[in-house]
Amino acid sequence: MTSRIAYNNPDANGALGLPYHYEMLADQRRVEPLRRAIQLVAKGKRVLESGAGSGILSLLAAKSGAAKVYAVERDPAIARFLRSNVENAPFGGAIRVIARDTRDVMLHDIDNQLVDLVISEHLSTWLVAEPQMSVMNHVNRCLAAESAVWIPQRAFNLVELANSEFRFEDVVELRVHYFGFTGVRQPEVLSAPTLFQEVDFSEINETSIENSIEVTANRDGVVNSLRLTSPLQVFNDIYFQSSDSLMPPVVVPLGGDFEVCKGDVVVIRFRYGCESSWYDVHCEAQRLNQLSVVRPSGIASVESGVTNRPPWR
Repeated sequence: MTSRIAYNNPDANGALGLPYHYEMLADQRRVEPLRRAIQLVAKGKRVLESGAGSGILSLLAAKSGAAKVYAVERDPAIARFLRSNVENAPFGGAIRVIARDTRDVMLHDIDNQLVDLVISEHLSTWLVAEPQMSVMNHVNRCLAAESAVWIPQRAFNLVELANSEFRFEDVVELRVHYFGFTGVRQPEVLSAPTLFQEVDFSEINETSIENSIEVTANRDGVVNSLRLTSPLQVFNDIYFQSSDSLMPPVVVPLGGDFEVCKGDVVVIRFRYGCESSWYDVHCEAQRLNQLSVVRPSGIASVESGVTNRPPWR
């Protein structure tokens, strides 16, 4: 099992081995926006990093002048690696390692003072396979000051109409979700990215999602799948799109194919739970004029409240 697949389908206890941590550390597309954000805001802050892993972000926060850093990591083996990195760093004295699930951390574990910077990277595309939502809900309720800064601040769950190749060499048919890693053939995209959900990590968010959205085709073609992405607002005007080690595009198949012409409106319905599996993501799509009702209830808004215009617009 490769590290890329292990990331998207972690084993039952969520553990990720050192080869994947190497991949994360070496992925500059991933690390650079986080480093820039931390350098801008960490000085003088009480910081909590959830899922600290190797400790790279906690160490960057301490190096940037954080007053105190609580590096929380639940995997015992990785927590030992984290602790050794902290002990060997010249500024590691500002960091306390907490080897526990963040959802079990209480205020007395962080010196009875709320933190004012939260760093959390329990992230997966559309927040399906990782516990970011439930972890951040706990931090919001119990550990973070009302004025706390969050890195990243928001995720934007986007959907595109797509046509994927599910038949190979005219001998194998495989209609399954797949990840848009480097080297994997990409689908033909038949619409602009449309915002299904904007997630503000400083708020309490629902972990069960069921809603619908309208997407307009921008070219003729056959729709047999949906391409899902989750660009991040890391901090203010610092954005992250995707990489092989963090939130790659995910393409999910539909139960059948249908033709669209440029300008056709397609209604897409989603139902899934965060911190679950891509096998448990349910979606269906139909042209609007195929539906028995003119407009289904619960159509999601595609407007964003973000002041700085995200890079996909």
